[in-house]
Amino acid sequence: MKVFSLFILFIVLTILYTLYRYTHKSKKVRVNIKRTNHIPNNVWLYWENKENSVMPTYIKMCHESVIKNRGKELNVTILNENNIRKYLPYLREDINDLSIPQKADYIRLAILNEYGGIWLDSDIIVLKPLTPFLEKLKNYDYVGFGCHGFYCTKTKNGYGNPANWAMISRKGGLLIKSCLKAANNILDSNINLSYNRNYHKMGRELIWKEIGILKAKTTWDYFHNTSVGIERDINGNKITNPRLMSDEKLDNSYESHFVPLYNTAPGFPESFLRKTRQQILNNNSLVSQLFRKAL
Repeated sequence: MKVFSLFILFIVLTILYTLYRYTHKSKKVRVNIKRTNHIPNNVWLYWENKENSVMPTYIKMCHESVIKNRGKELNVTILNENNIRKYLPYLREDINDLSIPQKADYIRLAILNEYGGIWLDSDIIVLKPLTPFLEKLKNYDYVGFGCHGFYCTKTKNGYGNPANWAMISRKGGLLIKSCLKAANNILDSNINLSYNRNYHKMGRELIWKEIGILKAKTTWDYFHNTSVGIERDINGNKITNPRLMSDEKLDNSYESHFVPLYNTAPGFPESFLRKTRQQILNNNSLVSQLFRKAL
């Protein structure tokens, strides 16, 4: 009898747990991203020189590649510390206390929330029109790129954990608005962003967290591009800075739209930073091959 009672109790608890799980899932807020043909045609970049330094030649060449290959219907705006308030007049002053990369992390959220479009870091070579990526905004309010971790070689897709070196959003999109609010909360708090462990707290870590919250609480979703033909080759191997500096021959199968170069992490050797435009174009390195293809 005791065993039978325990069995009945187990069945009841199982049913109650199943009902709880079902009702818990059903509490997700339904989000309806309406299809639209009105997509933003903005391409945004930001560059700010470190004190007593000038823009490296290869960054100028990256900008040149964006302007040349972005797609004729798209407008490119290169933001800097002198013109940023023309576009964001109410930009908070305390971002000037941040490192330049963290300052750019905040600006990308603010500019996409205000205007929409595509954000590209300044150290990206663009080889083909960006329009196909922006077209995804017809059905989604956010488009992500990039893959982090060893599993990326196999999956070639970082869904749920996008990078922030390239971001596409509708104006006032649900994710970008949530990220900007979270970034403002961080700046209003006592978090010391100068610590190494907090380097990505205003960047990709913030985006990952907000995606997790939205997906846990709502039916919202976003489009994530494959990493093949962007920061990874056809085999899923990352196009790293050491590879870019090597004489590796550009694989004919590598048909990229754009390639991030990682200016700050890990950065490039001083010998490369001192090269002129012509020296870069005439070199045998992989990055030089990409620039020749782009320009």
